Amino acid sequence: MIHQYETISIDNNGNIKKRITSLSTIMAKRKVNNIIAIPVKKVNNIETSLLLKSFIYYLAKDDKGVFMIAIQNETDTEPKIYSKKQYFLLYPLKSGIKYNDDDQEIIIESIDDIITVQAGTFVKCIKISAHAKNNKSTWTRWFAPNIGLVKLIVTNDDGSRLITQLLSFTK
Repeated sequence: MIHQYETISIDNNGNIKKRITSLSTIMAKRKVNNIIAIPVKKVNNIETSLLLKSFIYYLAKDDKGVFMIAIQNETDTEPKIYSKKQYFLLYPLKSGIKYNDDDQEIIIESIDDIITVQAGTFVKCIKISAHAKNNKSTWTRWFAPNIGLVKLIVTNDDGSRLITQLLSFTK
């Protein structure tokens, strides 16, 4: 499966600062640190000081939820294992559930949201917000069944935002 995304950077005055397109390719499962993981190769159309041209992140799941287990940059021969699982979906998936970890508070806002992006309208989406504890930034994500991430909005403490949306996908 291949997803094409666009990310728009908007400053705190509402001005568009940058547009980035990227392709995410879901690859064949493999073992990482003795855990079955799904590699996702992401290729961006530009490279910046905060964004690599391409990298692979590895997703896995356990009884607690779905998490990133590792990342592999262009120059790495093997994935680098995170010291701690980076959860972004936690079970049970029920509206109103709140979770806390060391860095953020995660709230499942809805499990039947409808979201429209350039790639189409998606129903029964999971909408999750995460509020960082160390600053005032908020991440809101929408995941569609059998598709994955369809939209992401990051609002920083200074009011600037990053908006990522799914442009197209192939199965």
